Order: sequence, then C-alpha cells, then structure tokens
Amino acid sequence: MSAAKDEESLLTEKSFQLSLSPPRSAPIDTAHRAVITDRNPASKGYIGDHHLDHAHSDYNLHSGLRERLMHLVYNADLHDIPHPHLAVDSPDGATRFLGSVLPLEWQNSLRDSGGFRRISDDLVQYGIPLAAITNPSAARTMLQLTNRVKKMRYGQHPSQFIDLMFPEGVAEDNLAGMLFFVHGGAWGSGKTWFYRLTAVPFLKQKVAVAIVGYRVYPEGDINVQVRDTGLAYQKLCKEYPRLCGPSRASRPIGLILMGHSSGAHVALLFLIELIKRTILMREHAGECTTEQNMNDSNAKPVDQFVGLSGPYDISHHFDYEAARGVEELSPLKPACGYTREQFRLNSPAWRLKDFLSSIPPGKQDLLPEIYFPRTLLVHGIEDEVVPFTSTSEAARILRSCGLPSIEEHYAPKTGHQDVIVQFMLGGKVPIAVMDWLGKASSPQSSLIRSKL
Repeated sequence: MSAAKDEESLLTEKSFQLSLSPPRSAPIDTAHRAVITDRNPASKGYIGDHHLDHAHSDYNLHSGLRERLMHLVYNADLHDIPHPHLAVDSPDGATRFLGSVLPLEWQNSLRDSGGFRRISDDLVQYGIPLAAITNPSAARTMLQLTNRVKKMRYGQHPSQFIDLMFPEGVAEDNLAGMLFFVHGGAWGSGKTWFYRLTAVPFLKQKVAVAIVGYRVYPEGDINVQVRDTGLAYQKLCKEYPRLCGPSRASRPIGLILMGHSSGAHVALLFLIELIKRTILMREHAGECTTEQNMNDSNAKPVDQFVGLSGPYDISHHFDYEAARGVEELSPLKPACGYTREQFRLNSPAWRLKDFLSSIPPGKQDLLPEIYFPRTLLVHGIEDEVVPFTSTSEAARILRSCGLPSIEEHYAPKTGHQDVIVQFMLGGKVPIAVMDWLGKASSPQSSLIRSKL
C-alpha cells in the first residue's frame, strides 16, 4: 500500500473526532482551528484561500492527509461531525451518566477493593465460551497451548509468575529469539492466560514466548508493577541466558519486549528504568565512553520494543478518562500517583527526557541511541479507549531525546481491543509487526513515520 493511500485511509470521521479528544485540538493559527472555533458557517472558505493557511507549514504541507482532512472540515457541516465527548449517541454518554449518579464513595470503593478487577476479568471469562463457539479452531489452539505452557515463578505472590511457551520441535539453539510480553488491563486487571493466543504468530517464527504475570492495583501500584516486570526479566535472563543474555546477539530477532494497553505503558516504563540504571552503573564504573559503547553488543537490555495501544502520557490519559466520566472508577489515578507531578514522573517518555537533562553535557549525546532498542509503536486509528494521539505524542518526545529508531504504525479502522485480538485470531497488525521484526538487521522499514 502506497504511503499516500495509507495515510488517506487513516483519516476517517471517527479518527478525526478522536484527534480532538482532550487535551488535543487542531494546531493554533491554522485554518482548521479557525473553522472549528468559528460557528458561523458563512465564514467557511476554501483552505487555499484562508489567511491562516500558511501558519503551520508541517500541518498543511502533509498533502495526502491535508486534502482528506479539508474535505471533512470544509465540505461537511461541522454540526454533523460531533466531538466524541459531546455526541448524544456516544458510548461515553453512558459512562458519564454513571459517573454523575454513582456516589464518589461507591466508585472509589469498587476501584480500591478489587471490584474493578473482578468485574473486568469476569467479563472476559464469561465471553470465552461464546468466542470458542464462534471460532472453534482458535479454541483448539488455545487448548493445545495450555497443555504446553510451562509456569515459572519469580516471587512468592500468586501473581508473580511467567507463562512460557516454546515452538514445537525447535531446539533452543535454533530459536530466533524470545518475546517478553506484558499484558494490559488498565493497571487493575488482566490474567496471563487471556493473552495466550498472542503467542501464535511468534511461535510460528521460532520465537519463544514469555507472558508475564504481575501484581495489579490494588495489590500493587505502578512502582510495584514495574518492579515485578524487572524481577521477571531477571529470572528469564538467569534461566535462559542464551535467549536473554549477551549471547542472544547471534539470534536473528533477539529479545523482544512487548506490551498492550496499560501493559505497553508498564513495559516502556520498565525499559526506561532499566536503561537509566545501566547508564548510571557504567558512568559510576568509568565505562561510559562513546567509542566503547558503540561497539558493545551488551549495551541494549532488549533488542526490540513493541508498544501496542499504550497510554504513555498519564496526565493526558487522565484528562481523557475524566472526559469519559470514569476517572474515579479507573485504577489509573491511585496506581499512577494522584498528582500531576506523579503523572509526569510515571510517563515513560517524559521520565527519559527529564533524566537525560540531568546528565552532564559532555556525556549525553549518544547515550539514548546506544542503550535504547529499535522501537515500534502501534495504535488503532479508531481507538476509543486510548486515543491514537497517545502514540504520536510519545514518539515525538522520544525522538526529541535523540532516538532515531522510533517508528509508528497506525492501523486503519481498528479499535483498542482489535489490535491484540488480531494477534490471536489473525489480521493486518501482527503481519505488520512480524514484518518489522523481520527487518531487524535492515536500516530500512516499510512503515510510515507519522507527522500527526
């Protein structure tokens, strides 16, 4: 698919609405912004004639996207393109209604007592029999994988374990690498076995799969979740040094760190902390020289990072949840720190940027590029749970840290759960991810670097 055609398919009425979700809006001093803020239809003019048309060159010169957007903005009545948080028929209307009628004490009690986890997990489990009936081949694969799972504990808590799966008939020396997967669940729910089918496309490519269980809210906040992820990583490195340790450099794919939804946030925050500790330890030991590290195959703690539909800026995602009326029911606020300062600290891209600003000028130029893995951030363009703008903003901040290997992939007509379900049942998203992983040794990529 050509770039122009792909970009055009990303811009739909729904994705346009989501792009305006709090705290986002059209760029200031653009014709688009002027039309949206001016409710007088007579003031509409063609984009090329508008006096603000050249105010934001990157925005207006993105030709394929610009033309499609202007078709929506200028050739349709804006009253027929409702904002997603103001639309009468929006599902957010129901959550806002519940948030307004349920006493705050009830909402917080349901969240803090573990009720949110029970309800969320039960909804998934109750839907499994229906899924098995509608997709019997997937049910058979699930049963086969369940019989092959090896459970490995890394702590005393019932949630501190790893589900391990290996390709059948493939010796360890012939494996292409290992996937280290962190499940989602809004920081307060989720079970490893829910995501077992996610292993299928990786096992087919001779990649071993480790799905990490960890403590979720109210049993653990974001610090506990990142710590559990680190303990699981250490356990894997100890038990499988040829897949996770220094000798993995000979593997075609190597060690992949991947997470979905809140799991993508936890995984990226864990990666940032791992890189921070590595840098500080090497600086303290006097080993942090550019020439030495550029030739050091052990510098990167993982080889590839894949984030699926992640809420990377906690402050912005809190605003989005507040607009949906679920901010007091969601585990986000207690799990990630209650205050705007804590929200920023627990936003991985901002944490990395703040850390790099503390490194002396003479040592920071190449550090991010040395330690940070090749990265792909994936998002469904019609994601109503975590807007795609979360990925575009995180990618922009990470690139500003000096990381050139950040790529983005936006899936047309794809929602939040669709991204991970496609790994389980088939779809274009896993094809794109596996294609990207297959190009690990190539500097070229077929994916689009977004200008959103």
